Amino acid sequence: MIEFERTLPKTIQFSGHFYKIQNFDNSFKIIRDELIKMTRNHCSYCNCLLRISEYTPEIEHFIPKVIRPSFDKAWFNLFVSCPKCNKNKQKNVWKYPPIKPLKPDSKHYKFKEFFRIDFEDGKLIPLNPSAKITIDWFGLNDIERCEARLREFEIFNEKQDIEKIYHYSYPFFIEAAIKTNPIKSIK
Repeated sequence: MIEFERTLPKTIQFSGHFYKIQNFDNSFKIIRDELIKMTRNHCSYCNCLLRISEYTPEIEHFIPKVIRPSFDKAWFNLFVSCPKCNKNKQKNVWKYPPIKPLKPDSKHYKFKEFFRIDFEDGKLIPLNPSAKITIDWFGLNDIERCEARLREFEIFNEKQDIEKIYHYSYPFFIEAAIKTNPIKSIK
């Protein structure tokens, strides 16, 4: 999960204190496109590269609609998500945690303050209870995700084109691997 800045796009009309989106149903594609721009075409949670054919971007409600219906169309509550993160969260919606999961657009969120990475197996290591809840809620340490992070770093490592890091899934993982340089290549 990498941090990003939430903006108020001019292409969407808002009303009220919570920046509720007017004409939500007819603006779905515009809303999704604006959310995608903010994350540089990556899932807000697992950070995989969103592709229409493979990981069709979905609009996800951070605070579930069943928990807080009034936030259904609130701009600050909407995130772009891959189907897998959204599905994992939907499985856990009735177990809404007493400790809040991390929001990637929070001014207080910085990846390195909440997570470490195990470069041997690709897992995220939580540094506090909110990070642990986030990993569990979105399934961020599922085995296939960990393997995908390792594969993506291997692909990047062959090309070593730091200018195009956001053309890859899991750029947070790649950046951390480059900074710590724990290994030259992952096999």
